[in-house]
Amino acid sequence: MSRHHFGTYNPAAAAAAAGYNPHQQYQQSQAAPPPGITSHTLRDVLNGRGQGVQRHPGNVKYRTLVFVNKGLYAKCPRSDKIKISKGIVAAVRELGGRFLELEERTGIYRDIGDKKATEKTSQALREGQTKIRKQMYSDEKKAGGAQ
Repeated sequence: MSRHHFGTYNPAAAAAAAGYNPHQQYQQSQAAPPPGITSHTLRDVLNGRGQGVQRHPGNVKYRTLVFVNKGLYAKCPRSDKIKISKGIVAAVRELGGRFLELEERTGIYRDIGDKKATEKTSQALREGQTKIRKQMYSDEKKAGGAQ
């Protein structure tokens, strides 16, 4: 059996000599999170109030998606309603859009995440449901009486 002699090689000393600090990576990962989103795109849906937000192209497209799905939302069983909301959120995201909220203190946007975006979408779909159901009932009554 042959014996290999590596001398007094010390891996820790070699790493230190090369400028490697094993704790550096950990320290960096504990630093502040990366900077937030400083600007939005035309595809983003901005969370907030006011005409600026309402006129934003991403919000206009989002409201159109919500409007187009309101009738379906009114007709479908409760168990399917969340699927419609999630589908709208997924459609916005697939087209490169994000759901952003401005942190006014810092002036930085942050993505609100799918859960909050779905809740926002469900609320938007619920708005005006009474009127939509009355219209649907009236239309069905007219169609039934026209036969």
